[in-house]
Amino acid sequence: MKSFSFSLFSITETLNPAVSSRATTITDHFYNFHKPGLADQVIRAFEISGIRGVFVRGIMDMGYEAIVESRDHAIKEIPKQIKMWNGAADGRIQVVIGPVSPFSCSKESYETARELADKHNVLVCTYISQTPGEVEEIRRKYDKTPIEFLHDMNFMGPDAILMHCVILTKDDFRILRETESNVVHCPSINMEMGCGLTPVPMLLDEGINVAIGAEGIRQDMMAELLTRAGIKGSLKGFVS
Repeated sequence: MKSFSFSLFSITETLNPAVSSRATTITDHFYNFHKPGLADQVIRAFEISGIRGVFVRGIMDMGYEAIVESRDHAIKEIPKQIKMWNGAADGRIQVVIGPVSPFSCSKESYETARELADKHNVLVCTYISQTPGEVEEIRRKYDKTPIEFLHDMNFMGPDAILMHCVILTKDDFRILRETESNVVHCPSINMEMGCGLTPVPMLLDEGINVAIGAEGIRQDMMAELLTRAGIKGSLKGFVS
């Protein structure tokens, strides 16, 4: 009951700025599967709130041990959750498969996510290329950029949603363009973290689809748009 109350509270807190800025959909990238039933409470909160909800079913098989989920468990549970929740609430709820990031998911989990998404005809989503530390770690482990890593996993494509993409090489731009992958720019959270800004003008010049997002409770989409307008002149120089 506590998890349901918190989920409903979070959605309610998000609804005020979302509605005022004409947003009609809230996305929850959920990866806390250490306790059975938590995800069901999020879905229930979506149903009761009346908002359209995108439930990004996270996979996290590395990192913080308290919430790590084995890949075998994810493989077992994801098809059930897609069957149960995708299209629920008269079609208001959509399920997306979302391995969290390359430093919290194994290569095998990314491959699994792509296989399951193709099999069940759902989208995929991940956080990628947000911080210098992440980029350095992926280069150290795989001798690739994060985008190259995803490409090698066959994760990229028109059905792939890539959050952030702050640090990109020229080859990364080419991969994004050729795979027709989608980028989501979240300026406020990136400025709060001090990790830089998504090179939106250059992405658009390459014909890459870019959306704007607001990450976190009570992030106002209109404020994000105003932030974006105020910083658009300072985005040059983010290509290495």
